[in-house]
Amino acid sequence: MADHMFVFPDTGVDAGFIVIADPSFYEGWGTKHGPTHSVDVENGDYIAEWTIPDGWLEENRKPTEQPLKITSGRLWVSDPCYIVGDDKWMRYLKRYKCHDEMPEGVIAINTGGDGGFTVRLNLTKRATKRMER
Repeated sequence: MADHMFVFPDTGVDAGFIVIADPSFYEGWGTKHGPTHSVDVENGDYIAEWTIPDGWLEENRKPTEQPLKITSGRLWVSDPCYIVGDDKWMRYLKRYKCHDEMPEGVIAINTGGDGGFTVRLNLTKRATKRMER
């Protein structure tokens, strides 16, 4: 069972992507407006299961599991074009190959177009190994 279950309605998209990430992912990319959605989440490594039930792409309507890392106690769900500064946008796209090469623990979802989408997100914290003395 998921440790956290969220529904993020009307997640605005103008650049064709939604990124689910810890805010630290955006450090150094400037700030435009801020994320569409921001929630408190305990730090840790998670398995994130997401769907976009009202999305353009059929593949996004099926549950997809990906790793997610939270280090700041916050989770942002947003089109990155609302966060990354205009003067750094092209460098950002080049750095992450238009979201094809994201760092481990950051999720990029191709929405197949622009609009307002519902993101359903279940987070299950990965078990951590304890060292025995």
